[in-house]
Amino acid sequence: MTELSHLIENEIISPPNINVIGELNKETVDTALALLRENKTNGRKLIMKIHKE
Repeated sequence: MTELSHLIENEIISPPNINVIGELNKETVDTALALLRENKTNGRKLIMKIHKE
């Protein structure tokens, strides 16, 4: 993990471009699908949060 931090801090690699769209549920899945279908992700990965209990 420290090597990865070093690479990012020294701009040898860049972190992935992400878009956290919310919790994993039907509404966020529908939103994600709409963004993908309308080509509005702009190269970002769509991320949904999952909370484990």
